[in-house]
Order: sequence, then C-alpha cells, then structure tokens
Amino acid sequence: MKKNPVAKDLRTSKYKQRVVQSKKTYNRKADPFKALVIAINEKEKNKTEYPDSMGKGVVKGNDVAAIRDILNKK
Repeated sequence: MKKNPVAKDLRTSKYKQRVVQSKKTYNRKADPFKALVIAINEKEKNKTEYPDSMGKGVVKGNDVAAIRDILNKK
C-alpha cells in the first residue's frame, strides 16, 4: 500500500475544519406535565388531615377530612 502525502497534509491542523458553536439560545417551553404535578402537589398540601379517631363507624379520618374540604369549597 502506498502512502498518500496529500491525505496526510489534509489531516494537519491547518486544514481541519473549525467548528463554530451556535450562538442561538435555546428557550424551553413550559412543560404542561410539570405544571400539572405542581398543581396536584399544592392541592395535596392544602388538604385537611384528621386523625383516625375522628368520625364514626366506617367513616374515619381521611374520609371526614375529604368531605370537610368539599363542604368548605361550596
């Protein structure tokens, strides 16, 4: 196999193509799923919490708290 002197010259730094980084800024769109998760987390934080001793019979703490939240909305 012969050595190609032209190909060797093209590999030198003088002939290498210089890559210019794009100066274009990347704007991220608001992720609707992320907004949904944040909204659900805020709703969970604002929920009323009652101990299990609250309520009678089968209807206990969390059920009573959920009904209390619904009544307070209206």
